[in-house]
Amino acid sequence: MVTLKDILILLAVLAAYGIVGRMDYDDAVRHEEFMRTRRLEQEASCAPATTPKRADTAAAATHDPLVQAVIARDCPTSRL
Repeated sequence: MVTLKDILILLAVLAAYGIVGRMDYDDAVRHEEFMRTRRLEQEASCAPATTPKRADTAAAATHDPLVQAVIARDCPTSRL
């Protein structure tokens, strides 16, 4: 026969599963938001220069091999 103690243990286990499941879901949402923000920042930094001020900075940076290496590493290239 099922006792009150068995029912309470079952409820405690189910509550623990619910808490852990909610924590996992919240963590996944935060991770997805972080990855989306990171991707948007990366795409923004790889976008072509549109203003003259940025174009001057980008032109000056083309002669720096370190800047070129970072751009080549972080900015995906697509074949046309």
